[in-house]
Amino acid sequence: MGLDIYVGSLTRYHTRNWQTILQQLGPQAGLTVKVVRVGEPANQKTPDPKVVRAAVEKWRSGIAQALKQPLAWSESDDTPYFTDKPNWSAFGAVHLLAAYLEHPSEKMPETLPGGWQQDKVLLACKAAATAKNTGTRYAQLYFPEFWFPASFPFVFKTNYVTQNEMSFGSAPALLAILRQINDHAFGASREEVRQWRKGESAGGGTPFQSSAKFGLSILMELAEQSTLHQLPMKLDY
Repeated sequence: MGLDIYVGSLTRYHTRNWQTILQQLGPQAGLTVKVVRVGEPANQKTPDPKVVRAAVEKWRSGIAQALKQPLAWSESDDTPYFTDKPNWSAFGAVHLLAAYLEHPSEKMPETLPGGWQQDKVLLACKAAATAKNTGTRYAQLYFPEFWFPASFPFVFKTNYVTQNEMSFGSAPALLAILRQINDHAFGASREEVRQWRKGESAGGGTPFQSSAKFGLSILMELAEQSTLHQLPMKLDY
């Protein structure tokens, strides 16, 4: 199960009017890329964009009312979108980097562990974030699968437009903490961060800092696009 990250309208997302990075690059290498997502039938019929758009706008209105702030982005069929593929390994490396920055007395791993989700330091950070009267600097990274293009300091759970429960956060808040992570860990310039995207993320066993830089570069770029273009950001797997 691979991981992509999508920034764009939800109408385009749910009508599959977009392509992952592998779908875009596959034909150049003579490859046919077929995307299979968790819980989605292989031959699922593409929904009507008008039906999807109406459902998204109704759902978004309810969220905006609950947040007590406006949420507005274009849901037209030609709204631009942005996407990239960090894979779970590089995504996880950024989580671990943040967790170890929260616990500087702990030694960071030298290579990316295969089971990064069970890392004791990361689990401690998540536990602190959910415990009463405690918190964590990086909750906007650890929990959400979806980030709204609106500024708020908390994360929350509610039903997504498809009615499955999901954790939500703020793209501007995510961008701010990603920049903090870079400042604390590397102090790299914006151009240096972009150059990290040219590296490789090979999964478990990869040098930890290489994976973290690769993932951080992708996440920062997409969070910037989400904030700049006022479009939601979503994990796709």
